[in-house]
Amino acid sequence: MELLAAFQILIANSCGMIFIENPSRNFIIENHIVSPNFPFNEYQLKDNCSEMINYPRIFKSGNNIIFVKEPNKEYPVCYFNLSPDECKIIDDN
Repeated sequence: MELLAAFQILIANSCGMIFIENPSRNFIIENHIVSPNFPFNEYQLKDNCSEMINYPRIFKSGNNIIFVKEPNKEYPVCYFNLSPDECKIIDDN
């Protein structure tokens, strides 16, 4: 039996970046449904956070999709194969 949804908690780094490493399935993060096949703009990661201040809130770097959120905060991510309804059990509390 194939797993329909999988949950993971990711922690943003000190720059506020959350790395979705080499995603192969659609996923939800903070009520945003993301397809790994979407043609996100690609940016190179820098050593200094201030050098990336003008990067968009979501972009690709290599095979990773990167979100820029609040630094050092935990974010639940739900990966799913069929319907995003499978991920509805994520609670906002």
